[in-house]
Amino acid sequence: MINWEDAGRRIRLELERLDRFVLPPLCAFCRVPTQPDETGVCNPCRDDLPRNVPACPRCAVPMAADPGQVPCAECQARPPPVARVLASLRYEFPVDAAIRALKFRRRLEFLPVLSSSMLACLEAHALNPDLIVPVPLHFLRHGRRGFNQAERLARPVAKALGVPLVTNAVRVRATQTQSGLDARDRRRNLKATFRVDDLPEARHALIVDDVMTTGATASEFARTLSATGKVEEISVLVAARRGLVS
Repeated sequence: MINWEDAGRRIRLELERLDRFVLPPLCAFCRVPTQPDETGVCNPCRDDLPRNVPACPRCAVPMAADPGQVPCAECQARPPPVARVLASLRYEFPVDAAIRALKFRRRLEFLPVLSSSMLACLEAHALNPDLIVPVPLHFLRHGRRGFNQAERLARPVAKALGVPLVTNAVRVRATQTQSGLDARDRRRNLKATFRVDDLPEARHALIVDDVMTTGATASEFARTLSATGKVEEISVLVAARRGLVS
């Protein structure tokens, strides 16, 4: 008797092999065909990505020397309202160009590269959240862009970890673009910006975003989540970290 389930599985595998042969996936950066074990980027390009090491153990700002467990001067003077920040990469070429292309030119092929790097960073630091919350976009910006890059990055991470992804957070104000603002103006710009309803109770919630500069956005969103009284601890995971701006 024919096992139709096994037969269908074999047919799908053969079709996938044929698809890779006819139209092989290309590296998001150098556009050469990738191998089956490469996730959106060839291994040489992945090895060349600017890893965020060394970095502050609290806010993940890039540092010139390994600080050990000693936070940077900014964290000591103004501790962030989160347990810690993790950033897989530095916001340098080619990562900066990739994120701009993703956000403003819908180059979605960079999503697997960034999300897989974020997941690897999370696993390397043995951080085990039980809830993931991407930073929301205002509905006007979401409509113009067509997607929320933070949610797209967070979804495969949540799936790999097997934890819930909360997508009902709302950005209630269309704030001024953060780029070009200093740290104080960034904080003022984001005051009372977010709202989240029906947040599940969680021991450890993880905020996900694409880029962090001063941390103003993540900090304001973390305060909103904390105000619900539903989460005990909050951390942040971003694809790329800029250096602090004055």
